[in-house]
Order: sequence, then C-alpha cells, then structure tokens
Amino acid sequence: MKKILIVDDEPDIVKLVSLRLKLQGYEVATASGGVEGLQKAKDEPPDLILLDVKMPDMDGYQIMQKLKEDGRTRSIPIIMLTGQSNIEDVAKAVQSGAVDYIVKPFESIVLLEKIRKAL
Repeated sequence: MKKILIVDDEPDIVKLVSLRLKLQGYEVATASGGVEGLQKAKDEPPDLILLDVKMPDMDGYQIMQKLKEDGRTRSIPIIMLTGQSNIEDVAKAVQSGAVDYIVKPFESIVLLEKIRKAL
C-alpha cells in the first residue's frame, strides 16, 4: 500500500483528499503545517507528498527546498496544491522540484490520475 502525506492548513481540503485517497486504497498521513509536515516526512517517509503552497508557518516552496536538501526525503515526489493558477507559480513549482501542480478547486479524478502518474 502506497503512503501519501498531505500537508495543508485547510482542514476541509485535508478531509476531502484523505477520504478520496483512502477509498482508492492509499495509506494517508496528514500535517496541518510545514514544520509538522517536514517532521512526518523525515520520521516515516511517504511514497508521495501533496503540498499546499500557502501556509502560515512556512510556504510550500520552503518546505520543498528543505525536503530536497535532506537525503532521507530528496527522492519523494511532490505534487503542489494551490489556489494560485498563474504561469509563474506553475513554473516556480516545477523549477523547485515538484513533479506536478494542481490548482484548487480540483476534480478528484484529476488528482488521482496525477498521483498515479507520479508514483
């Protein structure tokens, strides 16, 4: 069973995505902020991380940079989740190391397909 870590400060998004993933047979871990997400990724590395861009304690780009600098988490694929849809944000996510980028709100089928491709 593949494990996915969701790092997002919006409880409704976390709940919705967790439910969808569990129904598809994934193991799910969650973190409500960057510091917690980094710790969980290092303690029990997931197979994939869904990472929100805007969070209060640390933004998604800072988190991704720290994950990519650590040998334990460097190779974990990261899909960015955000409400930002401009091309500069997409480019920044990909240049920072994300394997994909999903704009909120999103369709569950799109999310699941992007996860399958990333894994």
